[in-house]
Amino acid sequence: MDGGYYAIKGFEFQIDKTILEIFNTGDENKKISLEQIQDINSSDYVMQIKYKETQNYTPNKIREPIVQLIEEFKKNDNINYLLFCYFKDKMEQKTILTLKELDDILQITLKRNSSKKLKDLKLKIDSFTIADRKNFIKNFNLIFAPNFQSQFEDVISKIRNLSFCHSDDEAIFYYSNITDYFRKLVVNNPNGINRNCTQKDILNYIKDGRKLVFTSSFTEYKGEVEYMKYLKTNFEKPLKNQEQFVFIGSIIKAKELTIGQLIISVVEKYYEKATYDIKPLTFIVPDNDVIEIKKQIINSHILFNDGYESIQFNSELFFQKPIVNRKTSGVKATDSLSKTSFKLRIITKSTFEKIFNNEINPRRVYYFMEALNDKLKENSFIKIDQIDTKQIQKLFNN
Repeated sequence: MDGGYYAIKGFEFQIDKTILEIFNTGDENKKISLEQIQDINSSDYVMQIKYKETQNYTPNKIREPIVQLIEEFKKNDNINYLLFCYFKDKMEQKTILTLKELDDILQITLKRNSSKKLKDLKLKIDSFTIADRKNFIKNFNLIFAPNFQSQFEDVISKIRNLSFCHSDDEAIFYYSNITDYFRKLVVNNPNGINRNCTQKDILNYIKDGRKLVFTSSFTEYKGEVEYMKYLKTNFEKPLKNQEQFVFIGSIIKAKELTIGQLIISVVEKYYEKATYDIKPLTFIVPDNDVIEIKKQIINSHILFNDGYESIQFNSELFFQKPIVNRKTSGVKATDSLSKTSFKLRIITKSTFEKIFNNEINPRRVYYFMEALNDKLKENSFIKIDQIDTKQIQKLFNN
């Protein structure tokens, strides 16, 4: 496995610890911050988190995070400082360091070819006085953490015990929503200032039925069959008289169903027994796939609106209402749809990112293998990952 895998897993480990910190606090209004001062912090502690799945413990491997914590301690010595770390050879335990143990961790012997980073680190360490180090260990705890799976199971158990959670399946679903909430908190606040939330914020968020997030955590915990069964039970199909966007990212393409064929299938099902007030779905698709998708739609004799994207995109034309004809019964017009000038809108992700702003307000947005988009002010969304085109088709058409 490469470094990217462990970086992602380390962030997941950090999120799980943040969830536990939020649910373990007795104050539902206490703010817990993620990736702000350090990995996690609140009004009374600062925590660094390190996840070293394949490594054995040696003192030098925790030197750098401890240096960072000492620097924070020198700014504020009235709170506690913690290093929460996992090494494969360390049992779960909390340790209070002696001054000698701290000095052993901080000890650096420079060589002629030592890196600039190591030299700079030694300069910082040399600036710590004996008083700094003695006072720091009074406020510091070294915590050897449980492994990834054990902590994850603790999180699921904590969520399962919420009064409104009635099954393990629901607990996994709520976990998906919470982790997505934290990712959005970090991504949407690049300066780090507002990356905080309370237990009350989280509870309100996961009880909001308009925001549904289904992630691969369910698959890993329950299996693919159970994941699809749960999706089918909880998936909300498009409302035909509302504006709705469908983001299709780098999804898994089943052998028997391309993205273009998926879109055709969804649109055909959507227009069954349509009334004249039906609103076309808007699809945002990967740039590399758009030409082939449009060819397949054209070959299926389905009219679409792309705002003349390939020539010069025009957002006003893109969002114009389709011209519709009602079916008649004798000489009387009915509510049923006879003809429409187009049945869907389609655009590439890059054009969407360049042109649109947060004034767009669709009723619902579907995200497949796609990060939530901060350009939209959707009233509700459904985000699903780790499913292929055939599985998506079953959700919309069953």
